[in-house]
Amino acid sequence: MKTQLALLFTAITALSGCSTTTVERTVKDGVNGAINGILGSTSPSAPVTNTPNQSGNYSVKREKIYILDAKKTSRDYGQTTISKSERNPNEKTRLTVERSFHPRIGNVAFEAYLYEYSPEGWLINTRTKFDTTFNENITLPAGKYYIKAQTRGVDRKSYATGTITIDPFVTNYITLEFE
Repeated sequence: MKTQLALLFTAITALSGCSTTTVERTVKDGVNGAINGILGSTSPSAPVTNTPNQSGNYSVKREKIYILDAKKTSRDYGQTTISKSERNPNEKTRLTVERSFHPRIGNVAFEAYLYEYSPEGWLINTRTKFDTTFNENITLPAGKYYIKAQTRGVDRKSYATGTITIDPFVTNYITLEFE
């Protein structure tokens, strides 16, 4: 009886326009439920963890990141945050690194580029270089920037990308957490 209900439910689901993955998961859950009902299993079934991605394969999608291109990445990598702002004696808009780290490595050296947003929301192709050797008091215009950073001196490159807002006439301290 349970098997017939599972098959009926699968047929209704398939006819309602669900994706192949949903149908497969429904059939698998229905069959497992019927078997557990007949055999009297007391252990809960494990959730499906190896579901395919959009392209139908089971691999992790990779994205090539070029920090010299004025293009946003498909998603933000790591975290880029302005951790604090302090007045400076010259009352200039400045940016300095408070911390740059990878959660599994610790503090890391990096190379980064800042791309200012245009009033229309596009990235301006002019870039400002920003790295661990020039991190003291970079003076730049206040505004919204997109940052693209990569680690240096680490076996496998890690990245941090995202949007930051630089406040005017203060020193802005940035924290970069690489992914």
